Amino acid sequence: IGKASPDYGMVDTKCKNIVHVSAGNKYSACLNDKGEVFLSGEVPVGMGKTKDGRFRKWKLSVSVAMLACGGRHALILCTNGTVLSVGSNQFGQLGLKHKREVSKPRRVPVSDVIEVHCGGLFSVIMDKDRRIWTTGNNECGQLGLGHNREVHEFALVQELQNVKELACGWAHWVCISEYDRLFVTGRNGYGELGVGDFADRNKLEEIEDLPDVSLVSCGYHHSLCVDAEGSLWGFGANNSGKLGLGDTENRNKPEKIPGVSEIISLSAGGHISCCKDENGKVWIFGSNENAQLGLGDKAYRD
Repeated sequence: IGKASPDYGMVDTKCKNIVHVSAGNKYSACLNDKGEVFLSGEVPVGMGKTKDGRFRKWKLSVSVAMLACGGRHALILCTNGTVLSVGSNQFGQLGLKHKREVSKPRRVPVSDVIEVHCGGLFSVIMDKDRRIWTTGNNECGQLGLGHNREVHEFALVQELQNVKELACGWAHWVCISEYDRLFVTGRNGYGELGVGDFADRNKLEEIEDLPDVSLVSCGYHHSLCVDAEGSLWGFGANNSGKLGLGDTENRNKPEKIPGVSEIISLSAGGHISCCKDENGKVWIFGSNENAQLGLGDKAYRD
């Protein structure tokens, strides 16, 4: 869906048996059930070249379990729990203890990893004990380490363990605790942390004005979550109506999104939001200047 699709509609990528997808800044990646990765768009250095707007296979010598795309970098989780990183590294977001650009996937000095995630200029991983580690740009406190200094290798976030789920925005991230509470850290200029103000945080903070949650996703500067009853909540930047609240005003506190219920999955893009209910219906709203909503036109939905 998007700028490359004809008639503002949807296009079959010809990629089959896909189990995971990730999108970075102007590029996309998908993973099939054989552990093979396919790329499209303006991929970062070290990830080869694409052409004609089509997905091509990325030749890797490892079996991949998960892939995370950042602004101009990527993390690759191998099936044995090791991690490779590649691409831009001006803030140490590759976790390799230096800031040099990497043109070939390199092994990161971590192990027993079960999830990898990327923000715009930082990276987050979860280990087998469901602890969180972060590295990279930290100007807004998005590493959650209690300071704003950039870090060039993965450092443990001490405040929270047994994390159930997490998601990264451009300069913030959110996670669900073992008790189904939502915690946030990082940039908050648009209210994307949902804590009732617009001040950044450099340590994880619980959102108190929110029921227990089960799902979470982040766009560039907005956040979505689903509560235990299947209701959808949104907060943060709302230009083009990506919070689905019928207007374009930013929110610094979680607000329940009307018209949708019994949500079982969700995903936030840079400036769009998408969710699916238990009946299989897909709901989408937000920016549509490149026809990224797949609705046959270029009008935004709020």
